[in-house]
Parts: sequence; C-alpha cells; structure tokens
Amino acid sequence: MTDKFKRVFGAKKPVIGMVHLGALPGAPLYDAEGGLNTLVDGARKDLDALQKAGFDAVMFGNENDRPYEFNVDIASPRRWPSSSAVLKHGDKPFVALFRERHDFKPGDTLNLKPRADQVHLIDPESGIRL
Repeated sequence: MTDKFKRVFGAKKPVIGMVHLGALPGAPLYDAEGGLNTLVDGARKDLDALQKAGFDAVMFGNENDRPYEFNVDIASPRRWPSSSAVLKHGDKPFVALFRERHDFKPGDTLNLKPRADQVHLIDPESGIRL
C-alpha cells in the first residue's frame, strides 16, 4: 500500500461504500413522476447512511440506467453467421457486433446491458482502439 493511499484514506484497509443513483432523465427506468428531487433524495439518504456508519470513502455509481435502449439504423444481411448493426443512442451512432445471429431490422429498439469486459471502443478517425 502506498504512502499516498494511506494519506488519502487514513486507514490501512479503508472501507469504501457506494451511493447508487437512480436512473437519470432519458433512461428507460427513470422515475419521471418522482423527478430529480426523488433521485437526489435517494442519493442523499444513501450518503447519510454510509457517513453515519463510518465508511472511509464513498463512490457514486449509476447502473440504474439499464437496460440501455438503442435504435437499429442499419442491420447486417441475414446470410451472415453473426450479426452487426449500426445503432443510435439519441443522435450518436455506433456499431454493435453480436456473436450470435439476430434478425434486427432498421427501426427496431434494442435493450442492451453491455459487459464492460466485452466492449471495445475505436476512434473512428484513426481506427485506434481506445
């Protein structure tokens, strides 16, 4: 353990808690009726409980925006053994590749929960993996 780590946390084995944010506006699971006040109140409640319990540090997580909705723009031909699709999230396009065959059609909506260890980001201008 580094000296810097010890200075930051003041403990040899810090206990780090997680404040889970609710789904944000625009996400499929967003609570529009409760609005941002409900979202902030929930985060504040988590934070207060963690602080009162004596946690050394707190992280903020937002996994409640799942499933992620994407609209199919262009789909791969049926004859390919795997599937690919140009998807859009809002106005941001990207390509998704699937190992198994799917019959996506332009205009379909997909609910995806990508696995971080399976996601590859490529810079479109240079072609370099990020």
